[in-house]
Amino acid sequence: MAPKPGSVPRTMSVALSFTLLVVILIALADTGCTTYRKDARPIPEIVAKKPQPTMRLTLAGGERVEVDKVFVLGDTLVGTQTIPGQSTWKATQEVRIPLSQIASTEVLYTDGVATTLLIVAIGATVIIAIAGGSGTPSGSSTGSTDPCENAMMSCPTLASWDGATWRLDSGTFAGGIMPALARTDVDLLQFARAERDIVRVRLQGAGGEVDHVDAVELLAVDHAEGAEVIPDPSGILRALRDPLPARDAKDDRGADARPRVERLDGWGWESSLSPATANVQPAEVRPPAPDWLEIVFQRPGGARYAWLVVEGNNTPWGGHLLHRYVALHGRATQAWMDSVAANSEAARSLGLAIHHASALRVSVAGDSGWISQGEIPGAGPEVVKRQCIRLDLGAVQGDEIRVRLESLPLAWWIDRVSLQVEDAAGVETQTARLTRATARDGTSALATLAGIDHGLVTLQPGETVDLEFAAPPAPPPGRSRSYVAKTTGWYRLEIDESVPPDTARLTAINGDPRGLSRWNESLRRDALTKLAPPPEPAR
Repeated sequence: MAPKPGSVPRTMSVALSFTLLVVILIALADTGCTTYRKDARPIPEIVAKKPQPTMRLTLAGGERVEVDKVFVLGDTLVGTQTIPGQSTWKATQEVRIPLSQIASTEVLYTDGVATTLLIVAIGATVIIAIAGGSGTPSGSSTGSTDPCENAMMSCPTLASWDGATWRLDSGTFAGGIMPALARTDVDLLQFARAERDIVRVRLQGAGGEVDHVDAVELLAVDHAEGAEVIPDPSGILRALRDPLPARDAKDDRGADARPRVERLDGWGWESSLSPATANVQPAEVRPPAPDWLEIVFQRPGGARYAWLVVEGNNTPWGGHLLHRYVALHGRATQAWMDSVAANSEAARSLGLAIHHASALRVSVAGDSGWISQGEIPGAGPEVVKRQCIRLDLGAVQGDEIRVRLESLPLAWWIDRVSLQVEDAAGVETQTARLTRATARDGTSALATLAGIDHGLVTLQPGETVDLEFAAPPAPPPGRSRSYVAKTTGWYRLEIDESVPPDTARLTAINGDPRGLSRWNESLRRDALTKLAPPPEPAR
């Protein structure tokens, strides 16, 4: 579905304030992009300092190989290496290389300096974008496979071929950080279109993690002209129309938010940071009050039900929080994941905690106070997502509808909020047949991605699989077509698994139903404290 005339395409969350970017920069001071660096030290010395590293080796004959989980056994380097051409594409095997055959070594490191420079550069770009009054189109991807170029992303992404170029269209299964939390995301692909009866989609691995994709399904969704296809929190596709903009909007600090949320223009609402509240030590931190937006709409024609449409996404802060939480487990990470997999209640509790930390809670004002309408799931930081939730207006008197959106501080960036009605003609959905799935090295992942069967395609940072789907016959006159992706999988964040777990911190977080939000507030205040100017010297 093409963007409406005069609208700005969905944007990445680069319209964050410079202050928030600096806070993220400070919080990321001990993390960063993964990059290879040449290392002339003897390999046993490298391994002694950095257990089980990933290395890129140049052999005496000029061949270059990449080996993971390296250790030294006598005079031999031992590790694992990918087997090309397997049904799971990234199956591995043990490899042994005599040290005498290795001419040079590069080691995969996390480069915190590169990340710092990158985020400063992004901040400068944001200032320019805001000054110009426009957002950055989601199709601005350069196609580079360098994970440092996409350091504000997490989770695998989907890009669509629009007939001329690849356009970033979705970030998928955010929060699915282990097999027990594998999930299916349903995302509108705004830029996908059929070209010679073929729809092309590119799946790409994100930086700082290893992505495991079970299935990618493409739905061809036909609907009335003028309607928009939008998924609800259950992934059910709704055909909505006649968007009503906000009549008024304010946030929890009393600021006028209407100019930021009434149009899809890349100038959105976000959390306001308050350094004055940062002088509280982490031990004193209480669960934070939520950030909120209160929005007023005109009731559409006395309707009993209406659909709230939110176009926004999570900020990179949420991804940072999740990464920090996983990193607390250190060398116990695999044991933790195994224990969650073996305990369905533990998996449910962890999944709910992650969901509530990233979700947007929705309420409507009734005669007796605010009435919960449910939650809009987290949308990841990659691209603005369009999601909807049904509002029950039975307890609302009169023609004015007041809606409140609440989230953890720093969690959301919102470009537009509107009220819409459902199109009576609904949607007709067909599944487009996956005909080709080709990895960059030419191997096929078609059998693996064709259905949810727990056969996984594994993507290292920047690796891609190009997918081709056979488009169903065109819709009849008076009907339009949109394309929607259903992607199932999980990802494993890259952390240092050689350090001991922080059991004290984990006990504090896991033993408190609001422990994750309490810790989130502690990290936020710590970053803001570092931003505050130093006290003036005593006279």
